[in-house]
Amino acid sequence: MSPARAALAAALLALLPVPATAQEIDRADPVATARAALVAFRTRDLEALSRLSNETNRETFAQLLEAGPGSEMYDEIFSGWQVEAVDAWDGALGNPRYDSQGHAHVPFAIDEGEWEGTPYTDILTLVMTDEGAGWGIEDINSPDLERFGDMAPTP
Repeated sequence: MSPARAALAAALLALLPVPATAQEIDRADPVATARAALVAFRTRDLEALSRLSNETNRETFAQLLEAGPGSEMYDEIFSGWQVEAVDAWDGALGNPRYDSQGHAHVPFAIDEGEWEGTPYTDILTLVMTDEGAGWGIEDINSPDLERFGDMAPTP
């Protein structure tokens, strides 16, 4: 990794304080909400994930709570690269960036590798929507470093 990329990565992954419980989460703060969501995802806390999700995903996690571990739905949601990334998360979060649709992208990891002989650096982000009552989980994305850098630093 180049020194410039290393500096950007370090800046993105600055540690922030952890709230004590989900009830203490400031949903107006996308970073606090992202931290709680990542902890809930890592511990498979379906009730917390449902509360921290946006309207669309809230229903999905409520259904998942009924289906429970071992169900096809559970296995589908808790598998794949996103789950591996969350499970490997070291607790660090960076400052959010905002895409053109107003989604907050809170960085939680960096993925570097090579694809068909070309090196890449992706920033793994928890994507959230603001539904007026606070931020809610939308998805986990992996924009490349340039695309992430092009996002706005404020909503």
